[in-house]
Amino acid sequence: LAGSNQVGDTTTNRITEKLTNGNEFTRLLWTGTLDDSETTRGGSTQVIGNTTNQSTDVSRRLAQFSPEYQINRYVSVISGAGYEQIEDPSLRSNIDGPIGFIGVKLQPGPRTLVTGQLNHRFDRNFFTGSGSYLLGPTIRIDASHTEGIETSQSLQNTQLNLLSTDEFGNFIDTRTAQAFQIGDSAFNLSDQAFRQERSELRVNAVLERDTYNFLVFTEDRTTDQTSITQSSYGVTASYHRLVSQLTDLNVTGRYRLIDFGTSDARRDEQWGASAV
Repeated sequence: LAGSNQVGDTTTNRITEKLTNGNEFTRLLWTGTLDDSETTRGGSTQVIGNTTNQSTDVSRRLAQFSPEYQINRYVSVISGAGYEQIEDPSLRSNIDGPIGFIGVKLQPGPRTLVTGQLNHRFDRNFFTGSGSYLLGPTIRIDASHTEGIETSQSLQNTQLNLLSTDEFGNFIDTRTAQAFQIGDSAFNLSDQAFRQERSELRVNAVLERDTYNFLVFTEDRTTDQTSITQSSYGVTASYHRLVSQLTDLNVTGRYRLIDFGTSDARRDEQWGASAV
């Protein structure tokens, strides 16, 4: 993000435990989550403004209980409460305190699902939401708005959780069933924690041997210690053609506009295309 960073080796140890309700629960559903991770950054130097800091260990701990009550087949009340602790030297102050959310899940028909919730987390209150609609048996539209505290490494780990393979052994993204690509060239690789706010709209259509994907997004990343916000806006379109059982074609085009939020008003445009 702001300034320059020398990213060193990173080792993360993580333990996650999740419990969910059994089949005997019909209207009252629940999930319990325990998550503990310790990250060691070896030989990494952070440059924050005019200050150079040697990276130290980062820890994140989360305990949360999330019940959901189904009022009827169309409406459910969703909620959650717990405790979170984040110790990170690149934050202005560590996160340590209770968290919670309350919201609603709407399913007015078999093709539509909408959720919206008010959250208290990361020492602030904010709204998140998502929605999906099946325009037809093979056309799906998804929209979402999320917020959180992330690093480049944590985002890459999230992406890897979406990694799978198709019937031919090719790596694919489970959300789109298209060729998997890791990384986000819209921002610099950084060990600094940042507050991320992202909204996106996805369209996926499968028509016999042809698959079309379209993504439009807007994203803000604010470095906590400098309060500098970088913004990115972009569009990605991809096309996949199953030529034969052993051959397929992937074509992708991308456009991104990046506002670095710096005093020199720097704004970069990125264009990209690939075919494999």
